[in-house]
Amino acid sequence: MSSSPRLLDAVRAEIQLRRYSRRTEKAYVDWIIRFIRFHGRQHPRDLGGEEVRNFLSHLATQLQVAPATQSQALSACFPSSPTARSSDRRAMNARR
Repeated sequence: MSSSPRLLDAVRAEIQLRRYSRRTEKAYVDWIIRFIRFHGRQHPRDLGGEEVRNFLSHLATQLQVAPATQSQALSACFPSSPTARSSDRRAMNARR
């Protein structure tokens, strides 16, 4: 068994470290779960900018969510932190 924390446990710990509200924590975790399910339960570390673009496109076209909602989903999936892949974050920011 791996000694590293499971993905959602690590996400929750990072959110709590940043002192985000419980509602924000729940929203971010929910977005990450939706992202994972959208991509057939693949781990986010195996996904990149193209998969995030596809997910955000699905939110906009199929679910017709507001741009602010897309932004929240993006922030949940790729927070601006040292652990985020900077190339994927730049690709997503170029789309906005």
